[in-house]
Amino acid sequence: QTETFVMNPKAITMGELYGEYNLLSQEWTDGLASGILRNNIRLSNTTDILRWTVFDGPIDAVWIENMNTVLDDNCMLCLANGERIKLNWTMRMLFEVENLDEASPATVSRLGVIYVPPKAVGWKPLVQSWIDKMFPNDVVDSEGEPLFASVREQLNLRFNTLVQECLDFRRKQCSEPVVTSDFNGVHSLLSIMESIIKWDGGERMGGKNGGIDWSKKPTVARKEMIDKIFSFSLLWSVGGSVCSNDREKFEVFLGDLYEQNQCEELSLGSGRDSFYDVFFNSVGKQKGTFQKWIDILQTFSYDANMPYFDLVVPTIDTTRYSYFAETLIRNKQGVFFTGTTGTGKTAILSNVLGQMSKTSEDDDENHFSSAYMTINFSAQTSSLITQTTIENGLERKKKSLLGPPRVNKIMTIFVDDVNMPEVEEYGAQAPIELLRQLIDTNGMYEREEWMWRDIADTIVCTAAAPPGGGRSVVTARFVRHFNVFCVPDSSEVTMNKIFSSIIDNFMEAFDFPFEVKSLSSGLVSATVELYSKICAELLPTPAKIHYQFNLRDVSKVFQGILMIKSRQCKESVTMGHLWLHEASRVFGDRLVDETDNPW
Repeated sequence: QTETFVMNPKAITMGELYGEYNLLSQEWTDGLASGILRNNIRLSNTTDILRWTVFDGPIDAVWIENMNTVLDDNCMLCLANGERIKLNWTMRMLFEVENLDEASPATVSRLGVIYVPPKAVGWKPLVQSWIDKMFPNDVVDSEGEPLFASVREQLNLRFNTLVQECLDFRRKQCSEPVVTSDFNGVHSLLSIMESIIKWDGGERMGGKNGGIDWSKKPTVARKEMIDKIFSFSLLWSVGGSVCSNDREKFEVFLGDLYEQNQCEELSLGSGRDSFYDVFFNSVGKQKGTFQKWIDILQTFSYDANMPYFDLVVPTIDTTRYSYFAETLIRNKQGVFFTGTTGTGKTAILSNVLGQMSKTSEDDDENHFSSAYMTINFSAQTSSLITQTTIENGLERKKKSLLGPPRVNKIMTIFVDDVNMPEVEEYGAQAPIELLRQLIDTNGMYEREEWMWRDIADTIVCTAAAPPGGGRSVVTARFVRHFNVFCVPDSSEVTMNKIFSSIIDNFMEAFDFPFEVKSLSSGLVSATVELYSKICAELLPTPAKIHYQFNLRDVSKVFQGILMIKSRQCKESVTMGHLWLHEASRVFGDRLVDETDNPW
């Protein structure tokens, strides 16, 4: 019989790990590790249960050196206050780390090191356990035959012949802004499939397998249905994290792969459509078929009272990523949106979470309700600030249990700019390690008495630009928990649609003269063309590193234009002068020398 006590040593400071003196009062405050070990010694006096203390986090050359006397024959932890904690034979330690890059030879020589290569277990056991959970063998149809036999056979065939080929192609031929592992790709594939199978139009349906009633479909129809769900999920799991420039390459490879394996029926849509232009519809009269994203594109309604940067103009991209965010969050699976600055990652997730948090009159137990909190990371964000923010947004259910407010069933923690926290000397980021501990163990230690607190019904979603310019590479142990999606840059057609919708609705809402309204399309075209030329010709150099332009700069031009009142703009000349002023303010004021100023 065993007990485990799991902690992440890099989610807290060194003083909080082993204990420290208060510099003002000279009072000793006990640490988490020392407290756990002391408590285990006390418990071992009454029972012979083996107690494992698990250090689940990065090793560096500072905190692990204090463990050297624990790991050798002395088995003794020496604290800064002179206390010596002697471990007994019932106590064990386990260090679960990603690598030993920062570990010293003195530490490694005291441990039994077991390296688990990525292919030692592989992703196939995960797939098999998922199939057994979703499509169990013991479910029979009206004739007493296994209901899911054909579905299980079809899924095993598709996974064994297609998935590894796609994973290898992504790793060798495509680039990812946030690098993911093969295991993460398969986990994302299963998450999307499960979300589609379980949910039907946003409402959880009765039965183990959600909205799709498999018992009413013949064997051939079951195979066709699972094939469509599989191909759609494969595209947006393995191919959803690649950068926009490599999507066409991945799509061509996927089509060729289907042809080589004689499974052209997996192709999405008709021959003219891109695979990325269609989706699997699981609701309504066309349930179980592929439809175009453009068919569910909503119209834009302008709200004058809404902050400018909260406006979301529906486009195909926003429709796609809103669909995946909502579908996965409803299935309690986190998402990670990445992409260059200004692509709308934060706006999409905030809009989806805002819509999901609206209360409903439907009190049915199957109704999905959600609350959310937003945490914006910066270089100065600490794990203590992160933990305090999370705990303040939750409700105390019991002394050792936190959860969402009682009117909500799920709390979504949206962490924006998740890769911004400062990297420590040895490569760890404490706030991210704290979030990883929360996701892994569904809880965290409170900072005063080091009592464990479970956190129920809470998921984490994140957004971040690619590493670079103060942003760091996030540990793979954290990324593996999410479905990663790369939000592409908007094309000129999309930018024209977005800003034309905003300015047209703005002028209509405030009754501008017809002469001024007629300029809207010209203002948008001129701004988009100006932005495209600046990005192509005014490139950043070592002397002009701030020459980095993105869609947020285009937005700022129209944000300035939207501040004018209709009574102040009776002629088209006034609007032209305003546009020139805003374009000069946003783009021209960034130019620094006589060579660039005339441009």
